[in-house]
Amino acid sequence: MKVFRIEHPRERKGPYQCNHNNRTKMIRDKLGDSHDEDYDGHPVIGNCVPGWLYGFTSVPEMLKWFDGFFDLLRWGGYRIFVYEIDESEMESEPEQCCFNPNFAEVKKVLKIPKNLENIGNLIYSNSLLIMKTTAA
Repeated sequence: MKVFRIEHPRERKGPYQCNHNNRTKMIRDKLGDSHDEDYDGHPVIGNCVPGWLYGFTSVPEMLKWFDGFFDLLRWGGYRIFVYEIDESEMESEPEQCCFNPNFAEVKKVLKIPKNLENIGNLIYSNSLLIMKTTAA
């Protein structure tokens, strides 16, 4: 199964894990103004198996989750990672999924395009593969 994830190619962390100026703004967008850095145990983000990563089982879910933040993510050097993962190594949550990175293979790493309308075509085309590796 394909899983889509936003992460930084150098740090190999998602935007909620990296220390950047807009992290708190992104967390508050999902959890409300009463939260700064603490999102453990939140029903949307914070219930993942320790060591597993969050992602999305569809492109529309990813676009909805990060709506309003793609310019910041693009500016920060984040990429769209497309993983292939066996469904037995993942758990579905209401808005995201969690997956075991030890059993996931990176199939593509794409720059976040300025025009998000055709992002599905970019992800599924073979012409934009910029890195292929196996997650450790």
